[in-house]
Amino acid sequence: MSFGRNPLGERKKREFREESMRMMEEVEQDGREAEKENDEIAKKALKAGGGCMIMAVIGTILLVVGIGYFIFKLFE
Repeated sequence: MSFGRNPLGERKKREFREESMRMMEEVEQDGREAEKENDEIAKKALKAGGGCMIMAVIGTILLVVGIGYFIFKLFE
C-alpha cells in the first residue's frame, strides 16, 4: 500500500495541462490570424464603399437634374 504521490497520475495531469496550454496558444494564434484577415477585408470594403458612395451621389445628382429638366419641359 502506497500513501505517497502517484507519479503516473501526476505525469498525466502535467501532460494534460501542457496539451491544454498548447491548444490555447493555437486558438489564440488562429484568432490573431483571423483578426488580420478581417482587417484586410474591412480595408477593401472601405475602399469599395467610397467608390459606391461617389457613384450614388452622381446618380442622385443626375436624377434630380433629369426630373428638373422634365418639369421644365412640361411647363414650357
